[in-house]
Amino acid sequence: MTLFAPMTEAEGRPRILLAARLIREKGIPDFVEAARLLKGQAEFWLAGAPDLSNPNPITEAELRGWEAQGLIKWLGPVKDMAGLLREIHIFTLPSTYREGLPKALLEAMSAARPAVATDIPGCREAVVDHETGFLVPPHNPQALAAALARLIASPSLRARLGANGRARVAAHFSDEIVCQKTLAIYDGLKEIRR
Repeated sequence: MTLFAPMTEAEGRPRILLAARLIREKGIPDFVEAARLLKGQAEFWLAGAPDLSNPNPITEAELRGWEAQGLIKWLGPVKDMAGLLREIHIFTLPSTYREGLPKALLEAMSAARPAVATDIPGCREAVVDHETGFLVPPHNPQALAAALARLIASPSLRARLGANGRARVAAHFSDEIVCQKTLAIYDGLKEIRR
């Protein structure tokens, strides 16, 4: 939690970040369409590298084409995620398939950034709709754009949802809590084996 400490928002036009493996199932086409719908209202940043070993990769040609249209800024792979989160205002993960518990989403919430994610397993365990961010249906760029637009328009809403997200991560997903719960499971298994 200390690495992803909350910071005041950066100056300038709102910046929305999607950081993920660059495959279609992460909702990247929906992110790009939301950027098209909201063009001029915010900057849309995409961090990650194409995963050409996946059957559904986003190609570098697609990324460069979207950049040429002024829809996104492709950052490539990013090593300093904490530093990147200090530069953005909103985090999104419009994934279209079952996630585990998305680490990038928890990191963004820990940094007190409001999150817009799809209402799918994994994302819905992290984001509490209207409390820490917004949940939207998968494969629905219009709903994604509408939720992002609400956050773009309201710095106070971003601050409130971001603070709530940070508190949720601290209460349920911090390293200390996860380690304690994991060790308790192991201790319980040892008792069963005896």
